[in-house]
Amino acid sequence: YNYAFLRFISVSKEYENYSYVADYLGYIYEKGLAGVKDYRMAVHYYKIAADAGISSALNSLGVMYHNGTGVSKDLTIAYGYYLWAVVMGDKEYAPNNIKILEKNGAYVQNQEQAINGVVNACLGFKQNFITEGEILYNLAMILKTGSGLKKSSKDAEYWFQKSCEKGYKEAC
Repeated sequence: YNYAFLRFISVSKEYENYSYVADYLGYIYEKGLAGVKDYRMAVHYYKIAADAGISSALNSLGVMYHNGTGVSKDLTIAYGYYLWAVVMGDKEYAPNNIKILEKNGAYVQNQEQAINGVVNACLGFKQNFITEGEILYNLAMILKTGSGLKKSSKDAEYWFQKSCEKGYKEAC
């Protein structure tokens, strides 16, 4: 069993979309599906997938930081990962996790800095599963609804326009 798992890891690195495999490996280590839970290895693989913009990995890292599992507990970092996950397309888990943090008093202290950080990070992801226009649209929706960042119609309109300029028709 262990040999098969180790072989899976070595062979999977050869695939073009290794980031998805890394996300799954993070899950395997987090849940102990390979025989033993190893939170540090889970974080390691989630970070590989998160660096590629995989929203489920971004959310999983948020959970790890939120709970202090495999890393030091840090709600600010957790909030950032949740926010990035939403911008990268997570419509279910990360928004709920943001609501949990907000219910417990967590919030973004510097909205402009948060927006710039999210935009720079997310636009740096080079994946074919989400376009720059869609990323900017998701950010605009966060600003429009006030889920994750302070509600701002003016900022939302700006990012809808940027999204439209990138060719994302739903923003136009």
